[in-house]
Amino acid sequence: MTSTEARTLAEAFVPHDTVVLAAPPVECEFGFYFQIDSRAHQETGRMEGLLIGTCGILVDRVNGDVHMLGSGQPPDYWYEAYRRRLHLPCTVVVTKVLDRQRAAEALLRLHMSFVIPEEAHGIVWRIPQHYGLKDFMKSFDKLPARFENQNLIFRLHEIEKIEQGRDLVVQLELAVPPPNALQQRRGRHPRPDRWLQKMSIGATGVPPVQSQPQRIRTPLGRSLHRDPSHPD
Repeated sequence: MTSTEARTLAEAFVPHDTVVLAAPPVECEFGFYFQIDSRAHQETGRMEGLLIGTCGILVDRVNGDVHMLGSGQPPDYWYEAYRRRLHLPCTVVVTKVLDRQRAAEALLRLHMSFVIPEEAHGIVWRIPQHYGLKDFMKSFDKLPARFENQNLIFRLHEIEKIEQGRDLVVQLELAVPPPNALQQRRGRHPRPDRWLQKMSIGATGVPPVQSQPQRIRTPLGRSLHRDPSHPD
């Protein structure tokens, strides 16, 4: 994908009251970053019209998906988080524990959750609950321990701390969606079944390495997720 193609996708994505700025995009490994602003601020220059709540948009160079970025982190944070595909649901797999207390505390900082469906008055409620230290300590009794369907897009810094520490080894299994119809028509990708990408982090002293995609054939290890079929 070229920057011109990415700009076309970005301009089609933003609402009518928002514009993609003419400044050249920043190209990163994931794709292309564009600055945006409100149309009112660009036309009048009045500060009350300044667009807030987002630091721009990021276009995936592979499938053309456009992602609106939050303003709570600088663009560099999002470049890395999306490069690691942390915007996708993932399964966190603990494969090795060297310090149980510190490992449990590291996992606690990931803010992982599970869902236990509860029925009341004919309605099934699916309210996420967060894992606690006791849950993690118990999970270490039988490894690998799996925590399915987690959202780690805001946990990049916590993941980096696990990488730099030597308390546990964690593998992220990322569910990779099939390419969109545009890529299928162009013949860039086959029509895959569900795919899995694996990335090991922690207790290695080296940056994470993402393996080649592998087909999911059977569940791996032990699942601590109470309802794997429903996203948190």
